[in-house]
Formats: sequence, C-alpha cells, structure tokens
Amino acid sequence: MDRLFPRHPPGLFEEIIGIFKKYSHLVAQSGVYYAGFFIIRRSMAAARMTQTQLVRHLAERCGTNNKVARMFLDEMAKTALSETKKNGLFVLPGIGRLVKSNRKARMGRNPATGEAIKIPAKVVVKFRVAKAAKDAIVPGGKKK
Repeated sequence: MDRLFPRHPPGLFEEIIGIFKKYSHLVAQSGVYYAGFFIIRRSMAAARMTQTQLVRHLAERCGTNNKVARMFLDEMAKTALSETKKNGLFVLPGIGRLVKSNRKARMGRNPATGEAIKIPAKVVVKFRVAKAAKDAIVPGGKKK
C-alpha cells in the first residue's frame, strides 16, 4: 500500500485504518463514514429526517407507540388532502397552509422550436409557509 502513496510516510495508511477501526462507533454517530481510503462526511441532503424517524420521534414525545404515531401521520395526511380538495384550504397551525389555486390560461413558447403555444387553465396546489415558521427557521429575515 505504501507504494501507492509515495509522498506519505510508510505505514500512514495502516495507521489511519487502525484509528478508524478503534473509533468507528463514534465516527458513525457523527455522520463520518469510511469508504475505501477516503473519510467522507455525510452531506446535508442525506441528513434529513426520514418518515420512520419522524414516527419514532412523535411516539417518544407523545408517550405512545410507533403504530399509533404512524396512524396519526397517515390520518393527518388523508385529512389534509380531502379538506384541500373539498374546501380549497387546509391549515397546519404554526407550519403553513395547503391552498388550491386556479391558474389562468396563458401563452407560452415551445423551447425546442420557439413556436407560440397556448397553455390551458388548470388547478394547482400550493403550500404557503406560516410567518411563525419562517421566523423560526430564518430569524430576522430580509430588511430594507
């Protein structure tokens, strides 16, 4: 192995592997992983909370089991979809609202040919983030 890394002192690669093996339980918890001879940090995109983690978190915080927490999430999603479809609005207090909106017909361009085309009217769903959520995530905001 040392012939592959001539600039590094002999045994450096084996020393790094030994340190990794010794502290691998701590390293895995911190989001740093070993792949080949590189030490890689987990990216921010990979660090998002999964649905299973959310269910476990809710179950722990509410003092219930995972099955009840999952049923709660599923029922909330069903309610949000049905209320938005029926009334055009569903509010999650402190988070935001789902809003059904009508988009007008308009003229557009085919990007391949440049030809003008008519885009028909349609109904779309938008999510509008609540001010409380915006302020909690990005404090201060933009000042003019």
